[in-house]
Amino acid sequence: MDYERKITGKWLGWIIRKKLGIKTQRSHGEHVVPRSETPKLQRLFEKYAVGKDEEAAGNVQSEQEI
Repeated sequence: MDYERKITGKWLGWIIRKKLGIKTQRSHGEHVVPRSETPKLQRLFEKYAVGKDEEAAGNVQSEQEI
């Protein structure tokens, strides 16, 4: 309701690939973000302050747990 268009998977994929510059690949019929994009994701998390609340609360899973 907050956007002027319907939010679809295709639209979100376009934003991820074109606007955020994250490469995706197909795996078993689904699009996934490969591990090689981790450094880029970490920079985006810092830029947009994603996960800051969870870090303060100590609820962030380590990479080994994921």
